[in-house]
Amino acid sequence: MQIRKESGTLPYVEMFRIESMLLDAHLDAVATDKDRSEILGNALAAAKKNKAVAAQRAQSGLATPLMALEAKAERLRIEAQLAELAAK
Repeated sequence: MQIRKESGTLPYVEMFRIESMLLDAHLDAVATDKDRSEILGNALAAAKKNKAVAAQRAQSGLATPLMALEAKAERLRIEAQLAELAAK
C-alpha cells in the first residue's frame, strides 16, 4: 500500500487518507477474521513506519505537526480494529 511517498510523489497527508481508504476496502473484501487479522497486522507495521516518518518530517519542519498527529491517529485506529477482532 505504498505509492512512492518517500520520494514525495504524493503529499504525505494525501497518502494517509488513501492508505486508510485502501485498508477499509481490503477489509471489506475479505471473508474471514484470519484474513482481516493478517491485513491489519501488515497495515499496523506500515502505520508505525508512517508515524515515525511523519514525526521526523514534522520535527525537521518539512511537515506540519498535524501530519504527525494524523499518522498517530491512523496507527491507533488500526490497533483498535485489531483489538476488536481479537476480542471476538
